[in-house]
Amino acid sequence: MTNQNNEPQETKQESGKPVVEEQETRNAGEENQSQTQPEQQTYQQQHAQQQAYQQQFTQQTRRKQSGGFFSFDKMITPSIIKGIFIVGLIIIVLLALVILLESVLLSVAILIFGPLIWRIYCELMIVIFKIHESLERIRHK
Repeated sequence: MTNQNNEPQETKQESGKPVVEEQETRNAGEENQSQTQPEQQTYQQQHAQQQAYQQQFTQQTRRKQSGGFFSFDKMITPSIIKGIFIVGLIIIVLLALVILLESVLLSVAILIFGPLIWRIYCELMIVIFKIHESLERIRHK
């Protein structure tokens, strides 16, 4: 309760503890309500942006899924090249171990330069497919 000067007034409860009610608390509640309107507008804008993004993502996904295995719209070779790279490394190491019985120097050379050359070759293959993907994105714009 407040008096005429808007000063807090103490009232006693049954437990004997004073309770203070302030006019400022009511005013603060009104300010919070006025602040929620801009926050709601911001939330609505963010929600609209999120829905637009989801719609765009769905359209892109449908476009990618519209082609199948036989349409050649999506290249599967880059993911296969990564697996082939690991298999190639294993073969290079095994080859170096076999050659180790004959020539230590040649085996060390194969262990050093073999994986490096193999990596460069696989990267060049992936770069070719990345160029293809970039050209496809440009074409769809």
